[in-house]
Amino acid sequence: MIWIFRSNQAQATPETERFFARPGNTYLTVSTVEPRKNHAYIMDAFDLAWSRGLDVKLCIIGKVGWKTEALIQRIRNHPEYGRRLLMLNHASDAELEYAYQHSRALVFASFVEGFGLPIVEALHRSLPVIVSDIPVFREVAGDHGLYFDLDHPSSLTEDLARLESDPALLPKSSTAGFHWLSWEAATDQFLERLLGGLASSAAAIPPTKAVTAQ
Repeated sequence: MIWIFRSNQAQATPETERFFARPGNTYLTVSTVEPRKNHAYIMDAFDLAWSRGLDVKLCIIGKVGWKTEALIQRIRNHPEYGRRLLMLNHASDAELEYAYQHSRALVFASFVEGFGLPIVEALHRSLPVIVSDIPVFREVAGDHGLYFDLDHPSSLTEDLARLESDPALLPKSSTAGFHWLSWEAATDQFLERLLGGLASSAAAIPPTKAVTAQ
């Protein structure tokens, strides 16, 4: 299901509002915190960005999943936590909406994914998306996404630096013309392809000869 939050007056906690109000552009990542979502890669890229003097911030929104003990400790104990790094594990819909409205771009680094709902949510709000270069993200975001190499965290860091220096250098992050399928359109597309496949299969089956009794 695709949830599109429509509140125009999204409210956040004072902690979140203070974080977004501080100088520096905030990048957002939204997903369960678990290995497949690749938060460690994002942390590596932002650590590199901070070491190079980029004034960027990272907000992580998502429930804590499995096999994340070391990662959670890394985030909570980070020297930038509360200043240029924030993690919200129990954000409400309104707080998530607030984060979407006040972020510079969505960063999504999964190395395997079924769809990538936050990409649609971000593009719906004209929020640029910077995502890992995997086939499903190419299918969902198309020319509206900026893609980084999962083998090198510096690839994301370089994208951040370009976006900070001149947003016009990233034309593919434009959200103009982005559309997504409604449930009705998705159902129509599924039935069309299903029936088309059945018709093709039926046409490929050779006719059987009638057997007459002797």
